[in-house]
Amino acid sequence: MSASIELKSDRTAIGQFRLQDGRVCYFLPSSLDINPVGAAALARDKDSASCFMSRMGYSVVESKAFILPSTSARERNRMIDKAYSYAMCLKLPVITKPNSSSRGRGVVLAHTKSEFCSGIRDIFKYDNVALVQRQAIGRDYRIVVLDGTVITACERRPLFVIGDGRSTIEDLLRKKQEAFEKIGRPSRINSRNSNTKKVLKRKRMTLESVLPEGESMILMDTANLMSGGEGIDVTTSLHPSIAQTAINVTRDMGLYLSSVDFIVDGNIYEKNPFVILEINSAPGLDHFLDLSSTKAKSVEELYFDVMASFFRL
Repeated sequence: MSASIELKSDRTAIGQFRLQDGRVCYFLPSSLDINPVGAAALARDKDSASCFMSRMGYSVVESKAFILPSTSARERNRMIDKAYSYAMCLKLPVITKPNSSSRGRGVVLAHTKSEFCSGIRDIFKYDNVALVQRQAIGRDYRIVVLDGTVITACERRPLFVIGDGRSTIEDLLRKKQEAFEKIGRPSRINSRNSNTKKVLKRKRMTLESVLPEGESMILMDTANLMSGGEGIDVTTSLHPSIAQTAINVTRDMGLYLSSVDFIVDGNIYEKNPFVILEINSAPGLDHFLDLSSTKAKSVEELYFDVMASFFRL
């Protein structure tokens, strides 16, 4: 593109992209200048975004926001009790997540009151709004839309390991991390992650347990790519109704670039019922490095498409 990139000396993920004619674009981690400020800010507010998508007729996951009223421990406990009452109306397990976080940070699938309260308290440490969300059952898909076109889509699967009859679960996770590093994937697997510990506890296992050869075990409740989940390319196989929904909701939310997360009751190749989990205005594309398809676009091509669209090249 005959462009130059200048990076902030102490933080290599922050910089300036400049064309020869002087036009510039600034970028931060998982964030580019391509979306309008207001639309991008609204998308980061998950509760408000869900509200507007619902009003426009899109099927979204049922949820409710709970705002921390003050720093008082009594008020905080009262709000957690109120949130738990709502969770009981939805029926456990439910999802708890921060309203403004990204990359799966703070997302918990709570099966018990203890897990629920712990998840909400963790959220209130860095976000004053916690979401309680009905668990949507189905397959998890992420569709990335750019300027009215789907540029990539994948099915997301939670972090898992496959036993060899000798290695501990912790050893298997270490080997998986090494494999990620070889292909340059930025995901960081934390074997001491609280969610992994909860999953193992439910299965009455520990990181020192040895899986039988060929046995697969899911170690996270959520299918986030940042925490070690894996993606399968489905870009060329999307059912038109889902692809068009992703394009329409991106447009209606005032965005040019977005990722739309769907839970589909079945595969995405046929016309199956679905709900929208959330929409993101700053999708990280580097996590598509390991899409298991030779037809998948490379990450370099995806970013080229984004920058070409921004500069209307």
